[in-house]
Amino acid sequence: MKYGVFVRPNSCGPGLRIVHIGGIHLNCTSMGANCTVTQGVVLGNKNLPENRPVVGDYVELTLGCKVIGGITIGNNVIVAPNSVVVKDVPDNSVVSGVPARIIKHNDKKVGI
Repeated sequence: MKYGVFVRPNSCGPGLRIVHIGGIHLNCTSMGANCTVTQGVVLGNKNLPENRPVVGDYVELTLGCKVIGGITIGNNVIVAPNSVVVKDVPDNSVVSGVPARIIKHNDKKVGI
């Protein structure tokens, strides 16, 4: 609490990297290995405590992004700064916006 970081016990895999401290709230069901989290990231439940996100391996949660509800974020995903994710995200994607949309999937741009 001193540094403004909350991580739900026994929820994160090995290699969690917190780049900047402050305003980080990781209330997820599970987070895979080698994930990166920056300042202002919130992973939270929606309505019920069981509705928490599941995050895959090698996910980068950038500055100020929010992931809300019982959704799944796949492996090798980047969530752009200040995005709000409310739907599932497939593997190998980049998402951005409010609400977040897929802008890149498997190294191919998706219509914006």
